[in-house]
Amino acid sequence: EEEEEEDEIDEEQLDEYREMVDNLGDFPDKVKISSLSMMAEDFSDSKQGAKMIYNIIRERLMNSSTREKQLLPLIYLLDSIVKNAKGHFIPIVEGDAHVWISHAWNQLRNAEPLKLKLQKVWKTWNDGKIFDAQQLKVMGQCFDAANKNNQTQSIPSTEVAGISRTVCVNTMRLKYNRAEHGFEKKK
Repeated sequence: EEEEEEDEIDEEQLDEYREMVDNLGDFPDKVKISSLSMMAEDFSDSKQGAKMIYNIIRERLMNSSTREKQLLPLIYLLDSIVKNAKGHFIPIVEGDAHVWISHAWNQLRNAEPLKLKLQKVWKTWNDGKIFDAQQLKVMGQCFDAANKNNQTQSIPSTEVAGISRTVCVNTMRLKYNRAEHGFEKKK
């Protein structure tokens, strides 16, 4: 029971972790990412601790005020955690990564080099078989959609006004929403 208490994370540790995540900045600093990954590893055996650490990073990833350049260090941090800390982080990230990957892909719509780095992280997860194959497929749907239909990247913003801002949509849904909102091109 004493060991279990050591695995729990307290508010002070969460605040410190949150501050360090907020200070990651625009450049993927290996030292900062390694430090945060090692701190996370201390809580990889605690489902609650892992979830709390993950949520700090996820909140920053999903925050609309997070700039494009700040996304990559956060993604690399999660990549480091699932590859090094493992434990409870694997099922937590596995069940939710499709949400923030799609969001990040959309946020990076004008930053092709950063989008390629996001896709490369996903490929290393696929190659390393870190997650279930079906879950990896779900996580990578935005890449498939973009590869199959480059139109998703070139829709004028005026046409997107009433449509979900997610770029990672399949072509049929895109056509349906465009028609539904009166954006279908006249022939």
